[in-house]
Amino acid sequence: MLRFFRNIRRRLLDSGKVQNYLLYAVGEILLVMIGILLALQVNNWNEKHKIYEKQKGYLLLIKNEMVNNLEALLREKQTLMSTIHAQEKIINLMYKDTNDIPEKELSALMGQSFSQDIEFPYENGALTELKSSGSLKDIANDSIRAMLASWEGKIDWVRLQEKSLYDYWVKCNDYLEIHGDFGTIVFGTEESANGNSDKILNRPGNKSILQSREFGNKLLLYSMTGQGLRNIRYVALEKDIRKLIKMIDRELGIKETIHFYDENIVFWDGRLNPNLSYRSVTSGGAPNWASVESAELCMSYPAQQEWGILDITMGTPSNPPRPSADFSKYKKLVIELKGAQGGERVQIAMKDKDDPDDGSEAKFPITLTNDWKTYEIDIANNFASADVKNLYVIASIEFGGAAPQNVCVRKIYFK
Repeated sequence: MLRFFRNIRRRLLDSGKVQNYLLYAVGEILLVMIGILLALQVNNWNEKHKIYEKQKGYLLLIKNEMVNNLEALLREKQTLMSTIHAQEKIINLMYKDTNDIPEKELSALMGQSFSQDIEFPYENGALTELKSSGSLKDIANDSIRAMLASWEGKIDWVRLQEKSLYDYWVKCNDYLEIHGDFGTIVFGTEESANGNSDKILNRPGNKSILQSREFGNKLLLYSMTGQGLRNIRYVALEKDIRKLIKMIDRELGIKETIHFYDENIVFWDGRLNPNLSYRSVTSGGAPNWASVESAELCMSYPAQQEWGILDITMGTPSNPPRPSADFSKYKKLVIELKGAQGGERVQIAMKDKDDPDDGSEAKFPITLTNDWKTYEIDIANNFASADVKNLYVIASIEFGGAAPQNVCVRKIYFK
C-alpha cells in the first residue's frame, strides 16, 4: 500500500504537475487524519463500553444488596413492632388502678419488650467498593449518582436513632437487673416438667415494678424512641431503598416485574412478604399442616377436625392490641389456588386488628378445581366486616368438616 502511494507521488513529480501533486498531498493528509479520528472514535467507544459494562456490574450488585437490605429492614420493622406492642401493654398496665395481670403473662411481655436490641443488618460492600475505587463518577445517571453519593448519610440518620433506642434498652434492662426478677422472666412461674421447680417457684415476680415511676419513664421513652425509629426513619429508608431499586432497573432496561417484597404482595414466588407471618390452627390442635413447597404454600388439612384456619397476619400473630396496616387503596384481593382432587371447599376472609376470634368475620366461599385458578375478590362487597385501614389478618384460608383436604396457593396479592 505504501509503495502504491509512493509510485503515484513519483509519477506526479516526474510529470511536472506540481498543482496535481499538491492536491494529492492534501488528500493524503486528509485520509491520514480521518483514519486517526476513526481510530480515536473506536477507542473512545470501546472505553465507553467498558465503563458502561463496569457501571452495569456495580449497579446490579448494588441492587442485589438493596433487595437484601429491604428484606432485612422489613423484618426488623416487624420485630420492632412486636416489641412496641408489648411495651404498650405494660405501659397501659402501669396506668391502671389494679394490676390483675397474671405474672406469667407479664413475664412474657417483659421478655418480648427487653430481650433484644434493634439494629437492622445492612449490606454495603458493592457501594463501598464503588466509592473507594473512584468509579462513582462513572455512573451515568445523575439521579442515581447523587443518591448513591448521599446514601451513607441516610444510614447514619437511621443508626443514630437505633443508638438512642439501644441506650434506653440498656437503661430498662439495668433497672430490671437491680429491681426486677429476671428469673421469673426467663423461667416463668409454673413448675416445669424437667424438675427445675427449685429455680422458678417462690420468685418475687415483677408486678411491683409496675408501680415504679422511674421505670415507667424509662419504658415510655424507650417505646417512643422505638416508634420514631419504626414509623419515621425506617419508613423513610424503606421508601429510598424501593426508589433506588426502581431507578436502577430503569437505567439498566430491566422490565418492571412483581417482587415478593412489594407493598401489595402477600405471597409470591414461594416467598411471603417480609412484613407478614402465617400460622395454621385447627379445632383439635393439629400441628404443622401448612408449609412452603416448590414456590407454593400448601395446606394438608387433617382429618377429624371441626375446622382449620391458615392466617396470614401483619407481624407475628398476637393477642390484642395487634399490629395492622392500611390496605384501603386496593379494591381487590387476588388469590391463585388449586385443590389436589378438585371439589375442595374453602373460605377466604380478612380481619382487622379489633375483630374477635369467634369466626364472625365475613367470608368468601370458593369451590376449587384441580387446576390453578385465579380468583379476584372484591374487598368492599365481600369483606365489609373488616376495616381495611387497619387489617391484621391480611388473608385467611378456612377449612371445615371432618374430611382431609389438600390445597395449595401460588399467589396472593392486592390490586
